[in-house]
Amino acid sequence: MEEILEKMLKQCAEAGYYPTKNINKVARAKSIMFSKEEWKRCPCDANNSERSCISEVCRNDILMKGVCHCNCYSNKPSE
Repeated sequence: MEEILEKMLKQCAEAGYYPTKNINKVARAKSIMFSKEEWKRCPCDANNSERSCISEVCRNDILMKGVCHCNCYSNKPSE
């Protein structure tokens, strides 16, 4: 789980987003559901190949709603 969390945090920062308090839960779910190679897959919408961490679909969610589908990336810092 730690390796996936590190990758998620790095990708989040590189994209200019902020992690939410849910990022640890999502990283844990990813580590249970997917292989290390599939860490970008969305555990909340696992059958949708278009939705993954910082994909175009994810970015659109953040733009429209302020957070991604899994609620682990935000366009604003946590309060």
